[in-house]
Amino acid sequence: MKKDRIKKFDRPSNYSSKINKKETNRISLLGRIFGSQKELDVAREGFFSKYNFESNLNPLRILSILFVVLIVMSISLLFVERSNKNTYIYWKNSGISNVPPQSILEFDEVITFSQKENYNKCNTNNPINILEGICDEPLKYVNKMNETQSRAQLFYVFHFIILFLIFFPLGSYVHRAIRNIKTLKYNTNISAEKSLIWTYFSFFIFIFLIFLAPIISSNFYIQFSVISVSFLFLFQKVYKIIQELYLGSNMNNNFDKSNFILKNFGIITFRGKLWILLFIMTSFFNPSIISRLWINEIITINDLIVATDYMIYSTILMASFAFISILFIIDIYKLQEIKRHLNGSITIDPLETS
Repeated sequence: MKKDRIKKFDRPSNYSSKINKKETNRISLLGRIFGSQKELDVAREGFFSKYNFESNLNPLRILSILFVVLIVMSISLLFVERSNKNTYIYWKNSGISNVPPQSILEFDEVITFSQKENYNKCNTNNPINILEGICDEPLKYVNKMNETQSRAQLFYVFHFIILFLIFFPLGSYVHRAIRNIKTLKYNTNISAEKSLIWTYFSFFIFIFLIFLAPIISSNFYIQFSVISVSFLFLFQKVYKIIQELYLGSNMNNNFDKSNFILKNFGIITFRGKLWILLFIMTSFFNPSIISRLWINEIITINDLIVATDYMIYSTILMASFAFISILFIIDIYKLQEIKRHLNGSITIDPLETS
């Protein structure tokens, strides 16, 4: 009997299984952007799976590094703004009373500035006359103004990027800390996932309304009211998380829960209270709000000097806030580690507690 000859290019016996496996693991472009069913199943399985106490050491290290970078950026910005202020004071002492435009391309404004500062020769935008040097003196102020503002704006961009990068490890840190207090035998009624979602949502509403307030109304009190209401919504979410973290992480939380003052303020350490105070201050006194709320219009050199002073104060405030933030997250980390060491921890099953 003749043996069946295997064709040289015949399909392997396990070809179908490999194809099926490949198709199962394949994720479309839309799936990568919006998430696939497989990723959703994995997330759902992790959400309902049991968990134990997890150390927050790695997120703590990452956050500490980012906050140190933020401190360095804030101090660098402080020196930049101080240098700018010295420049503007020199202009004031030289007799300049109006703020020069930031670009030589805005030549109508350059001419207006020149006339106000008695550089009367600079009264035309004719290129031939300009090349003769009739506008050289006012253009020096324009170029210097562009240099000082561009340098400060560059630092503000880096400042914003660092703050944005802090959100992700901070969310991971807070999420794990809330989960940990349940393993530390503290019965909390807040969910780590829902708390973070609502906090981030209220934060973006707050930021959005800071930019929207000047469009809603030019009245200071209306703008301030809109921003304040959105901040109260944000603060309520943030404070609830802080309160629960201290209640669940502190060893000495065996007190009368009906005591309003002790429950809401007494359990929070000095570092926590200082962090809350600086959080409120930086929320209402930062470069975004200063330029949109506290200083509506900058016309004179005096206005520019005052605005620069505000920016200097905001950099000092931000550096202080970043430093206290490091102490604050270390505070929570130590309290949880100490409580776990002394009291032990338990395994949490979300299906049983829900």
